[in-house]
Amino acid sequence: MTSRYPIRPKPRRRRCSPAARRRSNPAEVASAAEVVVASLPTPDLVKAVAFGGESVLRCNRAATFVYLSTTGPRVAMQVAAEFARSGTGRATVDAPVSGAEPVRHVALAR
Repeated sequence: MTSRYPIRPKPRRRRCSPAARRRSNPAEVASAAEVVVASLPTPDLVKAVAFGGESVLRCNRAATFVYLSTTGPRVAMQVAAEFARSGTGRATVDAPVSGAEPVRHVALAR
């Protein structure tokens, strides 16, 4: 099953299957999946969805958070550090779609 959580209150247009179930926050999306894939426009949104109040890190299921945002190595290190600090054993994958700086040191959240 596909779940979705739009970051805008009223998305301009439907971008996924009509069968996708709308969730009220990122933690609910992550609680319905083993892998969460997100493409977000800013570093602040990546951090909020990854480890904010109602985030992927606060869910009770997802094992892996893959984010496609081009936010750079500093954000990748922050997200990985928060996941590692949580002690949950969850992994993060920084998979920018374009234009990213290369990460010279990798911190894994496992």
